[in-house]
Amino acid sequence: MQKLPVTSFLFSCVLFFLIAFTACTEPKPVTFESLVEEGLQSGERHDSLFLGYYFGMSRQDFQTSSWEMNRRGLISGLTKVEYVNSDWLPFEAYIEFFPDFEDGLIYRIPMDVHYRDWAPWNQDRFSDSLAVDIAAYFSEVYGQDFHWVHIPEANRSGWVSVRGNRAISVWRRDDMLVRVVFRDLTVKPETTAGG
Repeated sequence: MQKLPVTSFLFSCVLFFLIAFTACTEPKPVTFESLVEEGLQSGERHDSLFLGYYFGMSRQDFQTSSWEMNRRGLISGLTKVEYVNSDWLPFEAYIEFFPDFEDGLIYRIPMDVHYRDWAPWNQDRFSDSLAVDIAAYFSEVYGQDFHWVHIPEANRSGWVSVRGNRAISVWRRDDMLVRVVFRDLTVKPETTAGG
């Protein structure tokens, strides 16, 4: 029986340990939970949102600011704010939103977005394309990387980005609508009976 040369044996041992080390040090897969944990551990605060709204804005300041923008024709609506965007997406989009408040301060803003000329025959206006367009724009504006992960709130996969306390989630609701949620991760809303 022929013996392995010492150099071959050493090479095999080194190769084995490299493979074992690499397998043990593979980065953890990115998950919604890991993004939230990393964001909160950073200690950073990022409260700015859009149209001058921000986390921690009082209900009164929100109403005053919205009324002023409504007066200038930038937004409309009563129970939901309606906003037509024509400058930061490839096609004109209709956006509808209203913030959630905790202790009278904004901590979350869910919004529904769709391209205004969406139709079953306009494939490039479908929500899967819109979700990608929104995530790409927000990535540039907010300086946040988006990751494709499972979103517990939506119980489906979508684009998520977390920077400090600010989480932005973007997912497809149906062929037409995209849901976007801005959330301050440091606020844990109290749940009340019936609500």
